Amino acid sequence: MPDLRLSSAADVRPMVARLAWPAIGEQVLQTLVGVVHVAIVGRLGAAPVAAVGSANQLMQVAIAAMGAFGIGTTVVVAREIGARRDRAAAHVVAQSLLAGGLVGLVLLLAGVAFAEPSIQLMGPEPEVVRLGDEYVRLSSYAFPALVAMLVAAGGLRGLGDTRTPLVAGAAVNVVNLALAYVLVFGHFGMPSMGVAGAALAAAIARAGGAVFLLALLFRPGRFLVSARDWLPDFTAIRRVLRIGIPTAAEQTLQTGAFLLYGTMLLALGTATYATFRITFQVMNVAFTPALGYGAAATTLVGQCLGGQRLDLARAAIREAQRQCLLVMVATGVFCAVFAAPLTSLFTADADVIALGAVAMPVLTLAQPFWGIGQVYAGSLRGAGDTRLPMVATTLGMWVARLPGSYLFGIVLGWGLPGVFLSSTLDAGVRALLTYLRHRSGRWQHIVV
Repeated sequence: MPDLRLSSAADVRPMVARLAWPAIGEQVLQTLVGVVHVAIVGRLGAAPVAAVGSANQLMQVAIAAMGAFGIGTTVVVAREIGARRDRAAAHVVAQSLLAGGLVGLVLLLAGVAFAEPSIQLMGPEPEVVRLGDEYVRLSSYAFPALVAMLVAAGGLRGLGDTRTPLVAGAAVNVVNLALAYVLVFGHFGMPSMGVAGAALAAAIARAGGAVFLLALLFRPGRFLVSARDWLPDFTAIRRVLRIGIPTAAEQTLQTGAFLLYGTMLLALGTATYATFRITFQVMNVAFTPALGYGAAATTLVGQCLGGQRLDLARAAIREAQRQCLLVMVATGVFCAVFAAPLTSLFTADADVIALGAVAMPVLTLAQPFWGIGQVYAGSLRGAGDTRLPMVATTLGMWVARLPGSYLFGIVLGWGLPGVFLSSTLDAGVRALLTYLRHRSGRWQHIVV
């Protein structure tokens, strides 16, 4: 197994960048699956955009549940790698794949059975419900493959390899883009499937990505798994889930809040909701540096604590914060200045472009706070403290963002820009709470 551990203070700066930028690229590529779908179906009208947006919000609940295995695998593997217990790390990866695959199968069945009534609860127009139901049903077939990708990528990140997941993400996006172009519009003799074609493209791409990533995960020199590692080991699974479940709960609570958030915007009309989805897709890409540096902090803190190097863990957190803030401010300024051209990449609707040009700059105000909060949250997860990030996310979404959205957007009548102003309140709450937890020093003594 290659040695990707942090060994001295001189390694901190290059190692943070080495881990963060491939992770950022991976996050961008994951986000681009949804971005490509919005961009392509946006040519079909506002209803397909709203349908894909509604469906993706609903699917985030299932993805959050699967994410428990990804983050849990990263943290436990990082600790084992830091302590130079490579065989134990390989065992954890196998157990996560075993348990995660079963969860992915259950979520597949749930997605097929409950897609339509779940979207109806969000209150969109009948056409949006019909199209969203098609999208969720077909996308659900890729859930087992998606959980395998999350676990495999989590194991590699725990090892310190963020480049292999990036390669897999690139492959998934190339296949997704090509298939979506063909299936949505019916090129090269294929039938025109519309929104369903986008979902089918993503499902096929993710299945292929899972096979590709698993082959790279278990290639010689990586994780050496024996037949015994595939026998159920509930102790190992509990270790992963003890870390992962709070993160999954965090993501589920956040997704639930976003469902209400989206429902609130649907009440302002399909055009406003379409603008919201397009603007958010752009800002999701701008937000990815925070996730990448947070992932780097998770890996480095986990490895350093596993190797009893608290000094290096602290240095890695400081360096990740410095680099992340610079990038987040730069991307925020770019999106604010070029809001209208960026919105026009997804739609030709003049009203949507005009609203996006006003609303997107407001959304960029939160960029520095997202950077601070995500790096501190990532470092806490790497130490095994996944509960405080869950609390911070819950308070940010349910106490700051949702009430703020209603107050600014609806009560005061500021519309979509007012709704987006609440994002800064949310980001500020998370940044403050994760900073205070980090400053307390409790993360330094957690046993994983």
